[in-house]
Amino acid sequence: ATFTQITYDLTVDSTAGGSVTTPGEGTFPYNAGEVVELVAVADTGYEFVNWTGDTADIADTSAASTTIAMNGDYSITANFIADLGYLIGGTDRGGTLDLPAGTYTGGTIDKPMTMRGTEGTVIHGGITIGELTGSEVTIENLTITDYTDFGIKIVKVRAEDTFIIRNNTIQGVEGSITGIEVDEVEVGGSLTIEQNSISGNEVGIKLLAAVADAAIHFNGVTGNTVGLETLAIDSAADAGSNWWGDISGPKVEDGNPGGIGDEVVGDIPYEPWLTRDFQTVLDDNIAYFGFPMV
Repeated sequence: ATFTQITYDLTVDSTAGGSVTTPGEGTFPYNAGEVVELVAVADTGYEFVNWTGDTADIADTSAASTTIAMNGDYSITANFIADLGYLIGGTDRGGTLDLPAGTYTGGTIDKPMTMRGTEGTVIHGGITIGELTGSEVTIENLTITDYTDFGIKIVKVRAEDTFIIRNNTIQGVEGSITGIEVDEVEVGGSLTIEQNSISGNEVGIKLLAAVADAAIHFNGVTGNTVGLETLAIDSAADAGSNWWGDISGPKVEDGNPGGIGDEVVGDIPYEPWLTRDFQTVLDDNIAYFGFPMV
């Protein structure tokens, strides 16, 4: 009787932003059942995300240092993601951070700046704009997804601040709570939320009680459990000229009979609404507006 040791091949590679240092990258033979150490190391400005591919026998696919049991021929990839916080830290006050197409983590903006993406710029996680003083902050042209609590959170807009959230796609996933959350806007502070697509959240846009003012126009707020909720009383915030997902306008209790679009909750103007998607309105340069009918 003649026996031979069964061996399996492990093929290892990585995405941009890091490498696999153990066992290395390439194809390596191992004895059947052997437990092989895996170590992935991120480059500066990147984070390890996970292992993908033939991962059934990897002990922990979300750990950069883990093991794999060789019970077959396997091909695996170590995935890395650019660290948005690192890039923000390297941006000058008042400067512009242009993000090329790619995938990035969430992060916190702690200085006046412009963050601008392009087609294919995807942020996995939420972006927080911290409490700043005398600042101009603009966030535009990003796709923000894979967040739980919020896509964008604005802590405070002071009287001397100007914040603009424009032309972003804020796409909630299962468990996403709020697309855009605004905690406070002082009287005189300028907050503009315009031309964003906001969907897939428990609440698309949420304004807390201390929001004195906000201009929310020409957004597509659709497919959220509640489109807009405001807790503010006697606020100057205005949400007219938005598309709520239906020509009949938003669902508003005791306000818009027959409206079946995303619901608006709280005391905030929402008329007139758009009767076409905001991008169609902009492209056609025609004012497709609707009002409640009694």
